[in-house]
Amino acid sequence: MMVQVYLMINHIEKVDEHEQTMLLHGILWASWFDEYLQWNPSEYNRTSIISIEAYKLWQPTFALYNSARSNGWFVYMNGVPATVSSSGRVFAAGTFSFYVTCQFDFSDYPYDEQECPIVLADWMYDLSKVNLSDPISANAKPTIRLSFDPLSETSKRHVAGRLDFDQEKSEVISIDQSNNDFCN
Repeated sequence: MMVQVYLMINHIEKVDEHEQTMLLHGILWASWFDEYLQWNPSEYNRTSIISIEAYKLWQPTFALYNSARSNGWFVYMNGVPATVSSSGRVFAAGTFSFYVTCQFDFSDYPYDEQECPIVLADWMYDLSKVNLSDPISANAKPTIRLSFDPLSETSKRHVAGRLDFDQEKSEVISIDQSNNDFCN
């Protein structure tokens, strides 16, 4: 099953140099097709879209594999009702707060650049069953977007990033924020 994933980081609350962790808050959106949730709208009063509590549906069991806290590694999409179309497309979302592990290197301070991977995958199924992709293109890797510009304290804008994911090893290679095609 192909699951399209969109992850937006709203803010970075805490960077702990000593613990090598970062606390992130944001929203995860996911979309997939469920063949058991298809119907003919003409048979149901031309109803083509419904909303339903997400916990009542099958959904990917996302887990943060590099969580720095043992109690915060599942990502639930139960906060907002899911939308289901007559074609079987399901759209669900949920908020998250992640403590992710990092490997900070401040040897080039103040010109240092840090990489802090977000290793997100389905913990019940391997990639042959649930494959994560980007909503823009099925062949693209999942994308992380920031809802702020990390280089500016005065102006707020969207900064695009790219999550490089190794499909065979099920791990994140890097996060690149240099692609600003989606900036406002």
